[in-house]
Amino acid sequence: MEKAYNLKFFTIILVLLLVILLDVSSVHGWTQSASLQTTQRPPYYSGVPLELLVVAEGFDETPQPKLEFEQPSNVSLELVGVSPNVSSNIQIINGRMTQSRSVVFKYHLRFLAKNVGNYQVGPFVVVQGNTRKRVAGARIDVGKVPRATNQNIKLILPPSDLYVGQRIPISLEWWVESSGVENLINQQAQVPLFDRQDDFQFYDEDKQEDNTFSILLNSGQQAFPANVRSDQKQNKTYVVWKIDRIMVPLKPGEFDIEPASVNVDEGLRWQRDLFGRRTATQSRKLRVDGKHLKFTVLPVPMKGRPASFAGAVGKGVVLEVSADRSVVQVGDPINVTLILKGGAEVESASLPSVADDLPDTDFRIPEGEIAGEYIGDGKRFELVIRVLNDGIREIPPISYSWFDPNLKEFQTTRSRPIALSVKAAQMVSAQDVVRAKEFETASEEKELETQQVTKETRPAFTLNRADLSINKDIDLLTHSSGKFLGGWIQQGMCYTLAFMFLVMAPLIKRRADVDPTVVGKSKELQLQREAISTAASPGDLSDALRRMAVVADVVSRKEYESVLAECDALEYAPNGANSKIDTNVRNRALALADEMLEGII
Repeated sequence: MEKAYNLKFFTIILVLLLVILLDVSSVHGWTQSASLQTTQRPPYYSGVPLELLVVAEGFDETPQPKLEFEQPSNVSLELVGVSPNVSSNIQIINGRMTQSRSVVFKYHLRFLAKNVGNYQVGPFVVVQGNTRKRVAGARIDVGKVPRATNQNIKLILPPSDLYVGQRIPISLEWWVESSGVENLINQQAQVPLFDRQDDFQFYDEDKQEDNTFSILLNSGQQAFPANVRSDQKQNKTYVVWKIDRIMVPLKPGEFDIEPASVNVDEGLRWQRDLFGRRTATQSRKLRVDGKHLKFTVLPVPMKGRPASFAGAVGKGVVLEVSADRSVVQVGDPINVTLILKGGAEVESASLPSVADDLPDTDFRIPEGEIAGEYIGDGKRFELVIRVLNDGIREIPPISYSWFDPNLKEFQTTRSRPIALSVKAAQMVSAQDVVRAKEFETASEEKELETQQVTKETRPAFTLNRADLSINKDIDLLTHSSGKFLGGWIQQGMCYTLAFMFLVMAPLIKRRADVDPTVVGKSKELQLQREAISTAASPGDLSDALRRMAVVADVVSRKEYESVLAECDALEYAPNGANSKIDTNVRNRALALADEMLEGII
């Protein structure tokens, strides 16, 4: 009996220890598991992506575990994404509640083998903190996709020589016999040329197409707008999917491009669903490959390259040039806009130096490279020039050169000249600046002269023979002698004048403290404002406004330039000498004059 009791006690202790061990094992991650799965059944084919899943369970929700693996040789294995799944479960049985929580991480990997063979994938390791869970790898047998006999794929490039920077139209066409189109389920193409981003740049025209063509790129799956047509070849009718792109080579060299290919599922057996749609119950994988592409990209020749060449390659380039004003004075700024259009790659084009077309003896042009802005159908450049010679009658044509790959030679276009009417800068010259300085010099000289005269005419103060005794005789002090200042009336007037002087002294002092230079400038501005209000011709008004700009700062610079431009246009128009000044122009000029006066005062 005692032995049975001891055995029962020992069993209870063992069960308790087992429960504790199970709890400890859950704390230390002994219940964590991970496995490798595939989402597709074999066979597996070369050039066809295969999705693999690594499923990890029993890990904590945060932080997210990491998946470590080595890249197998001759194949691509890429982690596409991670999808965590957290679920909670509560059960109440016989009044007893049990709660469980499940955390599952699914790691999606894309396996892609370009060649037939047997490949080892894994092992994998799931890592979270100090916990590491190893997942055994697997071998994947990759076979060749059966070739489709009723399909064809073509990547079409122009047969002529190709040059760096040239816009080259290319096309991808997929031909399928019309009788087999309805049996195709899924289509996925691969075009290795489109993944050569370091060697070529690609542009897609903005076309509104009803159909798309799916291509697997290194960056992922992408659908391109496709034109679908019916065509005849060797007495057979085909449905043709076609996409068009623009390719721009970035560097010269010889290129050997792997062929484009299309993998497609062809349905063999079909059934109808509840809505009458056909669904495949059995299918097979088919593949069609194009041809290898070998071509050479040539550099733009150095021989015969003109100075106005800035790297544009193509044909039919046009340069449009416009100016914001055509009537100016020497030194006035002119905003020049240049728009480059044509069949060349203008988005990356730059503006060559215009120094040869605009010589520095006649024009002042900005230094350095001029940045441009792409505007959809062309590229716009803006620069500010100044005319230095009143004998200039136009902005001469500006040259722009490009290389024509069809003609294999450089071509040059020239913009149209822009007529100018340039007025000599005689009204606002150095003398006007000196005149403004004369106000300050004259004021300083006048102040020195005043001080000198004051010093010379001021009587010397002396105390010789002065009676400094204090007189206490009341009668004498209050006695009215009847002389000029002895009467009460005269004394009252003196006190009144003294009081008025005390009141006016601050005003006199404030006026005396005003800078003589400011006073001189203010007088000159008042004089020119009066000239603006009474000007009989546009030339007189613009001259007065320019004189004011020499003395004071112009606040509204754009308005100032606009008023001058209108006055110059009126003056140089036919019968300009007899042109009347528009009231609006005069009022705008007076407003500018008032701004300058306020700035001085």
